[in-house]
Amino acid sequence: MVFQDVTRHTALPLDAKGLYAYLASLSDVNDECYPTVDLIRHELGISKDRYYKYMRMLVAAGVVKKVQIKTEDCKFGRNVYKLTHEVYFSEKPYTEKSDTESSTAEIPTAESKDTNNKSINNKNNKQCASGNAPRESKSVIDDFFERIWKLYPSKKGKGQVSDAKKKALYEIGYDELSRAIERYKAGLARDGWRKPQNGSTFFNSGYVDYIDANYSEPELTEPEEGDRSIYQDEDEYNKLWEELGYK
Repeated sequence: MVFQDVTRHTALPLDAKGLYAYLASLSDVNDECYPTVDLIRHELGISKDRYYKYMRMLVAAGVVKKVQIKTEDCKFGRNVYKLTHEVYFSEKPYTEKSDTESSTAEIPTAESKDTNNKSINNKNNKQCASGNAPRESKSVIDDFFERIWKLYPSKKGKGQVSDAKKKALYEIGYDELSRAIERYKAGLARDGWRKPQNGSTFFNSGYVDYIDANYSEPELTEPEEGDRSIYQDEDEYNKLWEELGYK
């Protein structure tokens, strides 16, 4: 069922409302549905970037809650979308990882979709490791940080990144942080005089300007030609101009 509180809300763009209506059409009596990202993109004819853009809006507005469930062997499974049909905007910045909570619910089957009226918040489900085990263990977060650390060019200050900061980076996610690192490295390549920050500096604060929500591609502007008298001849001047990427 599609609710007017969402479709008539002026702060939500048309594409976000369309994605909401699509999810609502697939939802069961618990307002839950289980389509994959690829299926959503295929049936709506949208790109991955466009999907994430408008899904972020729906999650930030409180219209949709995404839960990434775990299988019995504690591997991450598919997303479950829970529709609240209510609009409220959170002040917390969105990242692709922040709209997904881990759960130990089993992956729904065709039979369970029709017969199981339980919420995906299965408190009685068997926990991985123990009943009091955290959703993300320290070893998982440390392993994640090792993987992302290898991508960064300067390996100084690794011990200065706290466990709390590692957890915050984990919640941002590997894909977004790897993009942030590539953007930072591209900036270093453009500005040959710059040296990379220590790893500790980048992962404690430097990455913020390069994550999806904050980054914008720099505009390439041609410098003024200036005085050519410092060059021995026209060929030398043109060669330098080509090296700078302007010819």
